[in-house]
Amino acid sequence: MRKKVLPKKAWISLTGVCNNQCKWCYRNGNETQIFIDYEKVKAKIKTFAEIGIKTITIIGGEPTLHPNFKEIINEIIKFGMTCIIVTNGRKKIEIPEKWKDNPLVKYVFSLHGANEEHYFKNTSSKNGFTEMIENVTYLKKEGVKLSVNIVLGKEMIDHLDIFYKLINKLSIKKLNFTYAVPSVDDENYEAIPLRLVELTKKIYSDCTKNNIKSSFILSLPWCLLGKDDLKYFIENKLISFNCPVNYGKGFLLKENGAIALCTHLSNYEILNAAKSEKVLLNAKNFINFWNSKKIKELRKTVNVYRHEKCVKCDYRFNCKGGCPLWWQRFDFGDIINSHY
Repeated sequence: MRKKVLPKKAWISLTGVCNNQCKWCYRNGNETQIFIDYEKVKAKIKTFAEIGIKTITIIGGEPTLHPNFKEIINEIIKFGMTCIIVTNGRKKIEIPEKWKDNPLVKYVFSLHGANEEHYFKNTSSKNGFTEMIENVTYLKKEGVKLSVNIVLGKEMIDHLDIFYKLINKLSIKKLNFTYAVPSVDDENYEAIPLRLVELTKKIYSDCTKNNIKSSFILSLPWCLLGKDDLKYFIENKLISFNCPVNYGKGFLLKENGAIALCTHLSNYEILNAAKSEKVLLNAKNFINFWNSKKIKELRKTVNVYRHEKCVKCDYRFNCKGGCPLWWQRFDFGDIINSHY
């Protein structure tokens, strides 16, 4: 008898409300301008713990704007689950003592601009850069674990040298890069996948020269890096692709209470709010749902290799052919053929 699939990760979107308007936001035009109900999400967090979920990532919108932000974090760590908070860092939160030097509480700052002018151009936020810098400095003093992430897109690549100086000034030891995935909500957003691949090795080299550790969440087909570079990046643990969708290892709880497959497909609900209320009533209900024929078939449609040569690739279980959202806009077949 096959073992049941049990997710290890969950994302909770606390709100669609945001104090930035980032040009590359995958939710552009699809923001639900509500806050998740505190009492309801509190009950669901208990169910998450019973399911066996180890990590909950808090997202938005901007999650720190939720009126019960602290209480929600406290509820997560109460059950021994790691809470990763993805934030633009503009709103200062007085840090409770139980968060300080606590390995269960991790802040990930999304750095949306290299300086005040660049930040405003990307987000339309006049004071956002200064607020973020002040908050990063404050959290470091308070002993909260934090890391910094840059979304690599056409808006960022000409400002990388300024970013490196800023990171050193803030005494940040590591810089993480994610790739600006095409938005399902904004067909006009210009993604530049091949340019980003070309830049990856240079960014790593530049970070090393600036005494900054780097890592890359590479949602593109890994083989685009080329065999030699790919081997080096894997051996040195520089790249990852943390999409858990294919194997049922994670899901998103939206601010309206519905369940979606992932953050970038938040407008595609696999369970509406009323039904998810029943499914998340207890662990048994959810596990039965997550292993139902409907969800198994859904996973099969996602868990396909993007190209025929993916089947024989040594890295197919890591790369999974790349995020399907890339393949909606680009056909990487010719490049894959040229590499193999």
